[in-house]
Amino acid sequence: MLPLAFRKRVLFTWNLREIHHFVQLRSGRQGHTSYRRIAQQVFREVERVHPLLAKYIRVDLEDYSLARQ
Repeated sequence: MLPLAFRKRVLFTWNLREIHHFVQLRSGRQGHTSYRRIAQQVFREVERVHPLLAKYIRVDLEDYSLARQ
């Protein structure tokens, strides 16, 4: 059993198609704050390492509040 506040390190291996899908899906307004930040960080890292490929990834870098409208 793991408590909810337990932090566990995880290693993901993705190809460009999977990164594109994850970032596009999870960085949007409807995404929860916790994984929206992760998707944005993933995009920024791809942009830093591969700027030419990153320009084809659709990402929402806005910071929305949790209130839904």
